[in-house]
Amino acid sequence: MYSRKNHPKQSTGRPRRAGKKHPPTSQSSSMVIDNDLTLINQNENDAAEWTDDQPESDNDDDAYFHWEEEDTLFSDLLEQAAPESGNSDLVALAQSLQKPFDDESRQLKKEIAATFVPLVNKIKGIYATLDETVDLPFGAGLLLFNDGCKGIEKSTSSNMELLQRLQAEHRTRVGGVLERLEEEYARRERLWVDFQKSMDALVNPVIEMLNETPVRLERTIGSMEKQARVLEKEGAAALASATEMTLQEIISKLK
Repeated sequence: MYSRKNHPKQSTGRPRRAGKKHPPTSQSSSMVIDNDLTLINQNENDAAEWTDDQPESDNDDDAYFHWEEEDTLFSDLLEQAAPESGNSDLVALAQSLQKPFDDESRQLKKEIAATFVPLVNKIKGIYATLDETVDLPFGAGLLLFNDGCKGIEKSTSSNMELLQRLQAEHRTRVGGVLERLEEEYARRERLWVDFQKSMDALVNPVIEMLNETPVRLERTIGSMEKQARVLEKEGAAALASATEMTLQEIISKLK
């Protein structure tokens, strides 16, 4: 995969392209390679100077995918040696089936070339544009803004956690206060019921007595009237008897 020029080398774990190894060129990775030239056809003297002990350079990424046009990749994919076999029957059978396989192979290789080359060229152009037009102060400002947003988010999250903790504490406290208030309400109801019972025990006899007072009063008045009439009769009789006795005494003295 193509990576941007001067980008730090990273181990991608990608297998190298089968075939000869080629030395890195001094040209820029964005240089357009001609249609009829590939890294496979480079000078043999330059290829002999390239060894496995030579350290990789920043341009080694281009060795993984160095084709700039579809036709070049397509032509390289077609450059494959025919399999060798000592069995003539197998060779004849393979040759009889070779044409449809070759046609399918050519079509697949053409599709591969048409897919990968424009994509890689587009990526190269994007990296080149980024190298030329990237605004470092703007990027630094975005990073600073991002850090500020993260700080605000962290502060907001901390405040939210504190608020939730305080809310839970106050909710527990208010719950306890409500429980005690309900207990006081129940105690007040019990006291009111007891007060009502005590008042009924004191007032009901008085009310009954007051209700019976007129009847008793009438009875007392009637009894007193009867006694008065009896006393009046007895008094009149006693007075008559006393008068009679007095008159008799006077008459006896006159004699």
